[in-house]
Amino acid sequence: MQVHVPRLAVVRDEHRMHRMDRHQRVEAVDRPGLGAFNGAGKDRRKVGAQHFQPVKVMLADLDRQERAIRDEFAKRRGRAQRVSFDVTNGGVDQPHREFGKRSQIHAGPNMRLGIGNQPLRSMPQLEPAPMPLRRNLDRVNRLPWELLLPAASVGWESGRYRRPMFAVTAARFSPDDPISALELGEHADPAPPDGWTTVTVKAASLNHHDVWTLRGVGISADRLPMVLGCDAAGLDEQGNEVVVHGVVSDPGSGVTDETLDPGRSLLSERYDGTFAERVAVPRRNLIAKPASVSFEAAACLPTAYLTAYRMLFDKSGLEPGSTVLVQGAGGGVATALILLGRAAGYRIWATSRSEEKRARAVELGADQAFPVGARLPERVDAVMETVGEATWSHSVKSLRPGGRIVISGATSGPMPPAELTRIFFLQLSVVGSTMGTREQLARLIRFCDQTGLRPLIDRALPMAEAAEGFTAMINGELFGKVVFTL
Repeated sequence: MQVHVPRLAVVRDEHRMHRMDRHQRVEAVDRPGLGAFNGAGKDRRKVGAQHFQPVKVMLADLDRQERAIRDEFAKRRGRAQRVSFDVTNGGVDQPHREFGKRSQIHAGPNMRLGIGNQPLRSMPQLEPAPMPLRRNLDRVNRLPWELLLPAASVGWESGRYRRPMFAVTAARFSPDDPISALELGEHADPAPPDGWTTVTVKAASLNHHDVWTLRGVGISADRLPMVLGCDAAGLDEQGNEVVVHGVVSDPGSGVTDETLDPGRSLLSERYDGTFAERVAVPRRNLIAKPASVSFEAAACLPTAYLTAYRMLFDKSGLEPGSTVLVQGAGGGVATALILLGRAAGYRIWATSRSEEKRARAVELGADQAFPVGARLPERVDAVMETVGEATWSHSVKSLRPGGRIVISGATSGPMPPAELTRIFFLQLSVVGSTMGTREQLARLIRFCDQTGLRPLIDRALPMAEAAEGFTAMINGELFGKVVFTL
């Protein structure tokens, strides 16, 4: 995608500019994706610095030095740091390469502004004030860079510039072709209400919930466009590494388990989700991330792995050593169940239509793996069901008398034959499970930290390539999680 960089002219008086000290600077805040570039523009207008107004936009071709600077700034995307610009009598030097420290760029009086990979579409064309530069030269030397930006057309927070963020959104519904409903591009920055905060996303993982949203399930059209994504790991406003719990509940509902709040929702259902550079979440939904767990691994935990944790350790009612059948090896929750069950001492059996996925399930720690519908060596204590219609009959027939099915999804369909005769005669239990509580997520994170267990990641992609991850999930090409990084 081509970067459009409109010109901002910081004009000079050629009779006085050569007298300026080379290291008299204009201070600027370099936000993620914000690049400032020098231009040797020939239009030398005079600006009255006392007005501190945005100056007229000037357009010019990029020369070789400008392109070099743009390439250097592209490498710094996602970092926020102070940058100093020298106001000199023209000429461009290469930017300082120690980007982790205070950087310096020798820039001439005409500078260029680029925002991410999008143009500034609404920058106003304002005539400069007529006040001569000569009488205000000392004020121009310290002119804040933020004051050169059009406040009406860009985001501001506490007096500092914040560019529009990149996000992956559901722009429409398409039951038959969900990828066509996916849009990637510029989105409004979150504005957290009281009690909420903003997290800078470092990694987010894909779930079937995101595909269902594109199909129009669980969301109404009046909420579009909606930023997708239920889980994320990143940095809070103080720079702390955190994991986001995606269940949003009413703290005044009176329930201790937020998943039982009748008014609960997941991020991306009522509120914008995590497939963006920044996401607004309730402060109570943040959990500290251990340094030993990477952002990519942590981003897999809040939905798939938390769901598996609750199914296995809470809803199943089983002790370690019990035999558990996991249907549909390869999916995110199924993979999590195999890993968690193995680490906790359960005997895990798994099923899959794919011979390759059955082999990988055994490599992950499953004791045995079988084709879907195959007769098992013996009946199991519990079945972990996420597939639904395609495996339901097999799940019911695989249970010992008094056994239990724990179901958290129905990716193949929600309407199987109920098998009621078998259920009541053998006194089987069917238990639903949805996500997990904040406290359970905190314990899951601690479990991973203590045991060294890490989520299985099928692929990690830049968020700009999110369509590839969605396509792989829709086509059933995954074994493990898809993670989007920023």
